[in-house]
This record gives sequence, structure tokens and C-alpha cells, in this order.
Amino acid sequence: MKKVKKILLLVLALTMLFTTTVYASETELPSAATADEETYFGQPASFYKLQIPSILESTFYCAESMEELQYKHENSVGYIADAYSGYMAVFESLGAFVESGSTTLEYHEEEEELDVVCEATFENAKLVSTVVCKVYGEEIGIKSISFAQRDLTEASFGEMMGKAAINTLIGMGTVFIVLIFISFIIYLLKFVPKLFEKKEKAAKDAAEPEIPISAAPAVPAEAAEETDDTELIAVIAAAIAASEGTTTDGFVVRSIRKRR
Repeated sequence: MKKVKKILLLVLALTMLFTTTVYASETELPSAATADEETYFGQPASFYKLQIPSILESTFYCAESMEELQYKHENSVGYIADAYSGYMAVFESLGAFVESGSTTLEYHEEEEELDVVCEATFENAKLVSTVVCKVYGEEIGIKSISFAQRDLTEASFGEMMGKAAINTLIGMGTVFIVLIFISFIIYLLKFVPKLFEKKEKAAKDAAEPEIPISAAPAVPAEAAEETDDTELIAVIAAAIAASEGTTTDGFVVRSIRKRR
């Protein structure tokens, strides 16, 4: 039984090696890192970003049926068998493979492990595959492969941060606009009392119109003097009638002269 497992493991390793070799012959892989590119286990970051998605596509994403995955799972050992088991758990809900997405690297210095996180788009969902790479002796090997499914509408962390930033800017802009509008209203309030004063003055003027002095009828001086003399004549006539013991019908006062 142990011999059979060793043979199967050797066959699987040769298969993956062959797949990687074929891919490398079709794609020009970087042999050395550029001046500003990080290296992991002696290989540039671009090496993993090209190699790992290719391995995932040729090993897992290309599967057309659950029976095919089940067969591969039964004939695999170690981490690859666990990887097939994890992929079968999400296979039926993914749909057909569309394309590979972004690839990010995260190095754990204490464990001396490199996590290669690959995103892929399927018809019904997105898949995040995490491949843990480690050095065994002088060769780079894969320690484990795990899969996590998420909805097509589910945004990544970067997308969520971008939307959060946009929402923050919109919110702050709205607040500033409202504050400016309120300040403008407060500025206009100082004109309200003046408007009410003008309206009250106009209403008062309409209720009590002023009569111009020039419009008042002038009383002639002669008429005023005549009125005064008539009153004086009546008083004098009454006094004379009282002193004579008679009435004012017996005499008429025709003129009055003042002594100087």
C-alpha cells in the first residue's frame, strides 16, 4: 500500500512538473527580479504571479464534472488530495471558469512561508485560492491549497475602501453645502426687521394721511374781524339793555369806536 502511494505521488509530481514546464515554454517567465521587485526564496514576485494561477487553472479550474474531480481526489495523496476535497465543496456553485484575476503575495517570516492569494472569476461566483509555498531542501514546494467562495457582487477590500472614501467625500461635501446655506440664511435675517419697519410705516401712512398746510382753507382777515365785532356788539347791547331796564329790541348798536 505504501509503495502504491509513493508511485501515485511520484506520478502526480511528474504531472505537475510537466504542466509547469509546458507553461514555462509558452510563457516567458522572469529569471531574475528587477531592481524594484521583491524576491521570495530566490525567485521574483512576478514568477509566483505567473506560475501559481497557471497551476490552479490546469489542475482545478479546468475540471468539467464532479466525477472528474472525484477520480483525481481518489488518486491523490497529501496536500493535493486535501485541495481536491476543498475544491469539490465549492465546485457545483461556481459554474464555468471565466478568467483569473489579481494575485497578491504575503510572506510570513517566522514560518518562512509565502501565501499566494489568487482571485478567479466563474460564471456564478468568485473564487479566492490561497497557495502556501515553502522551501523543502533546495526546492520550492507547495504546502497547502485552500479555496474560499464569495459572491460576484461582493466587493474586495480595496473596492470597499474606495467606496467608503467616496461616501465620506460625498457626506463631507453635503455637510459643507448645508452649512454654507445656513450661513446665507442667517446673513439674510438682518434685513427682516427693516422690511417689517417699512411695512408698518407704509400701513400707518395709509391709515392717517397728512393734510398739506397749503390745502387748509384760509380765513379772510376781514371775516375774522367781522365775527369778532358782531360778538362784541351783542355783548355791549346786552349790557346797555340791562342798565336801562329794557330789551335789545328798542335800539340798535351800529358801530363801536375805541378811545385812544
